[in-house]
Order: sequence, then structure tokens, then C-alpha cells
Amino acid sequence: MVIALAGIALVLAVVITGRAFCEPGRVALCRVPAPLVTAALVASESHLAVATDLPDWLLPLVLLLQALLAPAWTVFALCYGRECSWRMLPRSGKFLLALALSPLFMILFTSPGDMFYLADFTAERVLYLEPHAFFFYVQLLLCLLLSAGILESTLRSSRHSERWRIKLALVGAGVVLAALCLQYGQGLVVRTLDFGYTGLRNSAVVLGFGLFLYAEARRGSDKVYITRRLAFRSIVAVIAGGYLLGLGVLREGMRLMGPGFERHFALAIAFVISLAVLLTLLSDHLRRRFSIWMHRTFYNEKYDYRTQWINFTDMLSHARGTKEFINVLLVGLCDAFGFVGGAFIPADLEHPGGMRDGVLYEMEPLPVLPATSFAALFEREGGPCPVGDVAESVPAEAFEALCSAGVSVVLPVRTVEGSEGIVLLARPIDTHEEHDIEDFELLEAMGRQIALCVRSFRLGDELAVAREMEVLGRFAALVMHDLKNQVYALSLLVDNAREYIGEPDFQRDLVETLTNSVANMRNLISQLTRLPGRESLQMEEVDLMELARSACGQLPNADIQFMGTGVRVRVDAEQVAKVFVNLCLNAIEAGGNKRVAVHVGDDGRPFFHVVDSAGGIDPALLRDGLFKPFRTTKARGMGIGLYHCRKIIEAHGGTISAESHPGKGTTFTVRFEAAAVGEAAPDAKA
Repeated sequence: MVIALAGIALVLAVVITGRAFCEPGRVALCRVPAPLVTAALVASESHLAVATDLPDWLLPLVLLLQALLAPAWTVFALCYGRECSWRMLPRSGKFLLALALSPLFMILFTSPGDMFYLADFTAERVLYLEPHAFFFYVQLLLCLLLSAGILESTLRSSRHSERWRIKLALVGAGVVLAALCLQYGQGLVVRTLDFGYTGLRNSAVVLGFGLFLYAEARRGSDKVYITRRLAFRSIVAVIAGGYLLGLGVLREGMRLMGPGFERHFALAIAFVISLAVLLTLLSDHLRRRFSIWMHRTFYNEKYDYRTQWINFTDMLSHARGTKEFINVLLVGLCDAFGFVGGAFIPADLEHPGGMRDGVLYEMEPLPVLPATSFAALFEREGGPCPVGDVAESVPAEAFEALCSAGVSVVLPVRTVEGSEGIVLLARPIDTHEEHDIEDFELLEAMGRQIALCVRSFRLGDELAVAREMEVLGRFAALVMHDLKNQVYALSLLVDNAREYIGEPDFQRDLVETLTNSVANMRNLISQLTRLPGRESLQMEEVDLMELARSACGQLPNADIQFMGTGVRVRVDAEQVAKVFVNLCLNAIEAGGNKRVAVHVGDDGRPFFHVVDSAGGIDPALLRDGLFKPFRTTKARGMGIGLYHCRKIIEAHGGTISAESHPGKGTTFTVRFEAAAVGEAAPDAKA
């Protein structure tokens, strides 16, 4: 048993230490002392329980390890599953750490002879506590119970999406703490430590560390963030009081009935049953069924509507942006109605009937289908409905996609102006629960409030974009003013040079250079003051491969590889050439001397890729909108180039997108309308 415990504790320490070096701040290292100190203490006490004689060094070592339990488990409880640092620690946490050091200071000034009375330890395996030892174990038990309370608070206040990741780990830690409290709680009632319980305690510790190790190995490296709700509600104090009272009653009963095997067996059975009950109570499925039974049995209704509405509005009021609002919304709906997960799909207002990427919460993504496959869901009026009710209003492949993703309920999010999106809710936590009219009426009321909030956030985002464009206009006006002054001065220089410079060859070179500079600056002014529209394009039929070679030829010493086939398309050659130059220049600047590839082809729609092998683009920048104004990956970039490219391609009726793999590179893809004349040339690799 001791060997098994030592092995589990060592592996657990290695796992936690390895994870610590993958996390910022090395906070996970604070979790290592608790399992190591516990394992060392169990090994020492196990040796003490079977020793034929009592070495002088063994009892002081056991006392030292017992004293180290308090700070080790206190630090573990304060750091596990939390953002933890000394500056972030509240005053109560710092006070608790100071309290946890008191047993350690106590044994530094007290000898084992002042702590215990040894009558005949080798025969009885019992330590009789002196007054100093009694107060020592009071402090130790207090620290262990407070640590258990902090761990329970962490579990109860963690978000629904993270609770399953830490549940088994915290249950395992709770089992270990319960076993330690069982061992040392004897000192409070009968003033003795009976080492006949060592085998039972060791079994519980092995079980607890086994659960903890399994949870740590499965959890991964995701950070767990703790919410504020229920942070001060704990049942640990009630359990501790009941345990101590029960311990006194049990001890008195054993005094009357006599010790024997039955007490060990009964305690073991009680401990296993308690663990089973605890795991059962932590089951979302059973808690959901119990909650529904309680409301319908004692209140005749499934929900306390006042509480639901207060919680819902409080949840919405804490959101500080569209993304945070959607995440909070999905968590709240799943918690309130007992769904495993959900998704919010915003309506595409630029292309009515289309479908944009949504926010998923504990739910499988929908398969990629034509944009209009789910148009009927956005056009649907009325309240929520089971997914089976939309089978006839959407194409068969769309309905199959909903079913394959596990969708069970569809909630339209609409205002009087139109659709703002849809909420898709996955299967119920309790698979036997059937949502009825009571659920749907509450969902419909919440859906109306959700629609107003989504619309408010959307209008706020649009206003922010409008303000950004206003700033862009002001910036362009300032740049245009400065460039006009330079153009005027250079024009005078050109005129004077033609008149006064005597050497004809020099004159021609100088005039040509200055004239080109003037033309380039005028072209820059034009780009800053005018974004192309479809009506302003000078459409002509060109070969896309030749256009790519010609445009990239403007980049000196550029190592660009051209692949694919020549495709005939009708485009504005000058504008599309700007896109080639901008994308290739960005790729060259990102990758240094690494080669850039341009691939041209036609898979039903003419397209070209610009591929680099640089470090990639930050995923957060891709999600937030790389092609929006003022979004840039360069330290001194203005964030105008990619926005300009998007406007040019959209004016042609095409699309531009980016796919990036950090550390490997980025691929920009441009697709035009399916109006290509055909392939013009064989394979044109260079």
C-alpha cells in the first residue's frame, strides 16, 4: 500500500511539475508539496505503526511532516484552479497562510516528550496527547478543514464548462483531506491517536491520489477561471461539525460494545458510501432531475421565474462586449434549462439568408454547407421549437447537419426589424427530460431580451467602425495635404530643370525620375481618397497568371515562385495588380528571405493563393477581423493595405480570406466570380 502511494505521489508530482513549466508564472509548482508531504507522512506513520521499537528520530520526523501538512494543503487549495499570485491574494488568504504556519512554529519550540505520553506504544499503537499536542491537532484540523472549504468553493463556483475538468481532481483531494481529518480528529474527542486506523487511512489516500492523478492526466493545460457566485457558500463546515459529533457518538458506542473487526469494516463501508454519495451529488444529470422534482413537487412549477429572471438580467449586465455577451448567454441558458451545450449563429445582414461563423459552447460545429441552407431558420418567426419542427422548412442536408451536431432546440433571436441570429441548444443533460410549453415560454421571453441585447451590441460595433472610418478620412486628408505640397514643389523643380540644366542626358534622367515620383505620389493620394467600387472598375479580359507575373515584377529582388495554370478572367487589371503587390509584399516582409509562392487556378471559380512560410498570424487577429481598417501585423503598419485589398476584390464580386498556422506560414486566397473564360496556358511553374 505504501509503495503504491509513493508511486502515485511521485507520478503526480512529475505531472504537476511538467504542467507548471507550460504555464505562465509557474503557479502549478505550488501544488507539488501537498502530495509529496502527504506521501512522506503516510510512509513514516506506516513505519511507526509496525515498528518493533521506537527510534529517536521517527517521532520528531512524523511531527514535522504533520506540521507541514497545514501550509502544503493551504497553498494547494489557494492555487488550484485559480489565478494565484501573492499580489492577487486577498487579506483573508494571507491570514490563512500565516495560520497554517502556526503548527510548524509550535513543534520548533516543543519536544515530542512534551507532546505525547507513551505508555506502551509497541503493544497498544496508541499515542496519548498532552495539552500541547491537543492544541497542535486543533490547529492542524482547522487548517485542513479550511483547505477543504476552499477546494469546495473552487468546485462550486467554477464555470459549467470547466467544472468537469477539475471535478475528479478536487474530489480526490477532498478524499485525502477527509482521511487525514479522520486520522487526527480522534485527538479532539478522546485525546489519543490510534494508529490502528492507519490501513484504512492509507487506502483512502491511495484512492484520493488515484482520482487526482487521473483527473490531472486527463485535464490538459487549459486554464480554469473561477466565477464569483457561490464563493462564500460552503457545506464543509456542516460536514465537519457532523463528522466530529458522529465521531464522539461512535467512540462512545465502541467503548460500550468493545473494539473489533466490525468497527474497521463499518468505517470502511461508511467511507466508500460517503464517497459514492458525493460523486452522485456532483453529477449534473442527477442534480438536474432532483431540481426539477423539487420544483414540481413543492412549487407546482418547474422554474422559480423571479429567480430565473434576476439571474438572467444580472448575467447580461456583466457583459462588456459582443463576444463576452454571447459566451455568458450560452452558459446561462445551458445552466438554466439543463442543456449540455449550445451555439449562437449571428444573422448575415449584408447577405440576407446567409450564415456566418458563430460561437460554440460545448457543442460540435455544424458541417460546412451552402450559405443559404439555413435561411429558413433565420426567417422563422415565433418562439423556440424542437429541432424536429424545422425538418420541413430546411433542406434535408441542413436538417441532418443539425441532428449530427446534437441540436435539440432552435431559438430564433428576432426584433421587430428582423433576425439577429439563432440560438441552437444541444441535447439535455438529463436525456429523459422532455422540454414542454413551460420551458419554451420562458425561453421565448428570454429570446426577446437576447435579441434586443444582440442588436444593441451590433449597433455599437457598427458605430465603432463608422468612427474608425471617420478617423481614416481625416488621416487621408492630412496625408493628401502634405503630398499636394510636395507634388507642387516637385512640379516646379521639373519645370526649372527642363529650362536650366545644361547636360541633355542628365536632364532627361532627372526629368524622368522626378516625373515618376510625382506620378507615384499622385497615385498614392488617389488610393487614400478613393476606394474602388464596382461601377468605377475598368473591366477587361486578362490572363491571371500573366497579371500576377507582371504585378510582382514591380518588387525588386523578390524570390517568388509561380505555380498553376493561366486562367482568363474579366477584371480591372490595375486594381487586381495592386492586390498581388500588396499580398506579396506583406509575405516578403513577414518571411524575410524565405520564398513566396503564388498559385493560380480554377476549381469552378478562378482563384489565386499567396503563400508564405513565415511565423503565421496571431489567431486572435484572424478572429477579430484581419481585413478591417487599422488591423495590422506590422509594428509600424497602418492597417490599410488588406482593407484596401478586400474592397477591391469585393468590388469584383469576389472574396478574400486568410488561413494561418502559427510557426508554419499563412495562405491568402482570392476567389473571383465564376465568369472565367477558360484556361489559357499549360502548367506554368517557375
